[in-house]
Amino acid sequence: TPIHDHGKSYGFIKILEGNLTEDVFLPTLRYAYSKICEKGEEVLEFPHMIHRMKNPGKTFARSLHIYVPHLVMREYKERGRKK
Repeated sequence: TPIHDHGKSYGFIKILEGNLTEDVFLPTLRYAYSKICEKGEEVLEFPHMIHRMKNPGKTFARSLHIYVPHLVMREYKERGRKK
């Protein structure tokens, strides 16, 4: 995904197949850290969290995403400028 937030939504992600990398950013859009999300792992997302998800390899990955309330996603450019 591009760098994005989820507005006021809480999120739940379940990694169904493969692995995904989550890159997390500070509110200033500076990179904070990355973590590997492995098959079977569950990830919680909080309102206004800024991140991106990516497949670190060439193998297939599948994940389930659920958001409450409905998702209003905003995307950001790498350099911190809003799209």
